[in-house]
Amino acid sequence: MDEAEDAGVSDIPDAGSAPSPAADSSVALDAASDTGPQTDPCSTDCAYGWQRRLTIDGSQVSEALNGFPVLVRLSDAHLAAHAAPSGEDLYFTADNGLMTPLDFEIEHYAQGELVAWVRVPSIAAGIDTTLILGYGDGKLGRANASAVWSDFHNVWHLAEDPSAGDAAIRDATERAHGTAHSSMTAQASVEGIAGRGLAFDGIDDEVTFYNDLWGSGPSTFSGWVKQAGSLGEYGTSVLSVGDGNQDGSARFVLSHADDGRVKCGFMGDDDLTTAVLPLDEWKYLSWTWDGQVSEVYIDAVRVLGPARHTGVATTGLVGKIGSSSFRFEYFMFGQLDELHISTTARSRAWIAAEYANQRPASTFIKVSEPVPGVLPGG
Repeated sequence: MDEAEDAGVSDIPDAGSAPSPAADSSVALDAASDTGPQTDPCSTDCAYGWQRRLTIDGSQVSEALNGFPVLVRLSDAHLAAHAAPSGEDLYFTADNGLMTPLDFEIEHYAQGELVAWVRVPSIAAGIDTTLILGYGDGKLGRANASAVWSDFHNVWHLAEDPSAGDAAIRDATERAHGTAHSSMTAQASVEGIAGRGLAFDGIDDEVTFYNDLWGSGPSTFSGWVKQAGSLGEYGTSVLSVGDGNQDGSARFVLSHADDGRVKCGFMGDDDLTTAVLPLDEWKYLSWTWDGQVSEVYIDAVRVLGPARHTGVATTGLVGKIGSSSFRFEYFMFGQLDELHISTTARSRAWIAAEYANQRPASTFIKVSEPVPGVLPGG
């Protein structure tokens, strides 16, 4: 998606042609701060609301990515002043002169604070990709969360109140909502990487869900971990699926196992890395399995693999977040956010782009100044 010259889109300022208000995908903008008080051109007539360009830094993408969910974090006074109170009028489109709608999910919006995920059909390597964010045109309800995650098996944002009852921990794919157990209260909802995350006490906190990831096919488990230590005998689990009644029948990611090291793989056929997560620091943990070999990444750096596995086949209906679904207890002590499962082995470039996009102080996206909308969006 190259920056368009077509009528209607060329009026949106090019993020590369003028100083950007900020170079972070978490951006704080004051629309009037650069030129002082201004007359609002939409105060009396602005049928298409406001639009602004989002520029994805192509230098942080090493191979073409298709169907990539981009995280957009924005803290913005102009958005607060002109968008609907709950963000119902937000939309995203391609920057192609046609305002082609893009599927998106709003994870959080309040008073100009936005956390959204946008499925971008194609992101080029080494070339900036641009999108359009629009709001304030009076049209509502254009979000389509499940379509954003159509290439994922499960997606838990972990932004909900765990004490809200059965199935309170929502799966954005609508496949497997989770239920918190033990003493998890509203206080377990904490500031995360993308909006809210969940804190686990290391004693008996866990979230259970229905697992339908069976067999020996490929998968990628990924998520953000803020390790606080380990209180149990065995260690701490981020995510596990399968019953573990026999070797190879459960898959898991352990953030703290033997000697505090990260361990991933299958019950009875796992891989112990040499990596130890630092305490009280967010780290992005990814485990890929292509049906033959595993690789483990921390902050997009490979710390293990390729490591071969044989005779593995996940079985059982049990899945757990923050604990183990098999016969040993690995209760998480720390915080988790954005746990995703795919039924494909994601490439190193994909994982690197996820980390570049989602990490704190990310520079993956630049946001232009707002201008009056010139074409309807969606």
